[in-house]
Amino acid sequence: MRVSPLSYVELSIKNLVSNVREIRNYIGRSVEYFAVVKANAYGHGMRDVVKVLSTQVDGFQVDDIEELREIRGYYSGRVMVLGFVPVASLAEVVKLKGEPAIYDALRIQELEKIGLKCRVHLKLETGLGRQGIMEKDLPKFVRLVRNMKTVKVVSAYSHFSEVKGPDNLGYAKEQIENFAGMVKYLRDMGLDGIKTHLSATSGTLLFENGLLKNDYVRVGAGTYGIWPSDKLKKKFGGELKLRGVLRLVSHLAQVKEVNSGMSVGYGRTYVTGRRMKLGVVPLGYSDGVDRKLSNCGEVLIGGRRCPMVGVVSMNMFTVDVTGVKGVAAEGEVVVIGKQGDDEITPEEVAEKIGTINYEVVTRISPLLPRVLV
Repeated sequence: MRVSPLSYVELSIKNLVSNVREIRNYIGRSVEYFAVVKANAYGHGMRDVVKVLSTQVDGFQVDDIEELREIRGYYSGRVMVLGFVPVASLAEVVKLKGEPAIYDALRIQELEKIGLKCRVHLKLETGLGRQGIMEKDLPKFVRLVRNMKTVKVVSAYSHFSEVKGPDNLGYAKEQIENFAGMVKYLRDMGLDGIKTHLSATSGTLLFENGLLKNDYVRVGAGTYGIWPSDKLKKKFGGELKLRGVLRLVSHLAQVKEVNSGMSVGYGRTYVTGRRMKLGVVPLGYSDGVDRKLSNCGEVLIGGRRCPMVGVVSMNMFTVDVTGVKGVAAEGEVVVIGKQGDDEITPEEVAEKIGTINYEVVTRISPLLPRVLV
């Protein structure tokens, strides 16, 4: 008999596929869709996400050589590797048919020395201030690329710095102008066949439905039904039905009645003020339940919100289940996601702990089982 895991991340196949289709319909099918699966697919689980989306998208984007090795265990299509790859690992990237980002002369020269055909993406510095080729250095890169026999530049790309809402887009428009000028130079100098990509989820919503004419989009958050900001959700939520993909689920390890005056958890930060029923949940900060949720977080049990009481520890936390009808050990606990008519969103959790929804889901432990439903 198969035993179900006590705690796990549940992934909705329906919602995952629906999100991709919603965004693809919004931008048009002529734009190629690369789903971003770096950081374990934003905490959702790279293997399962790739398994579901391999026939729904044009390719995937990962960050580094470790993630490329992982994805090549179950996917043979196009994979952009847009983070940092040490020079010593470039040969392996080529052999694994990854498509690395190029932002300095050293890497493109080393790739040519390998002697195997390789597709690369030129990262242009347009104003984010991270990796990228400065405009003044473009002539040097053009000279290098012209003489290369095995390295093929398939695209030029960049990344927005500030596009979390429909207002205050002045800097984003400066980046668009910078990017357009640099791409024009590359094409005028003979790289006329290169593709372009500039947008992640926010840029895709704001610009890629006809305002810009890029060839690819790199969609991370939107793929998983995560809105980059409330402003974007308000503007586009009526047109685009993005649905959360994951539920972080556990089960009660113990339920017990305690008297008034009972200390709960390390440091005695919570002491019961009345007779209560407490439930122990076998998840903690090692699993991605932030310690800052101590005494302020909530979970769903039996369709009701139950407050976390006491400090979240490494592997467990305690909740007040007083008044939850029929509550018992091994009953379902939802930390993130829907149960019944209620839902605890990554945005709600992020607000309580002072961070962003991206971090909330990305920090979910990769050791928890992922379950497709």
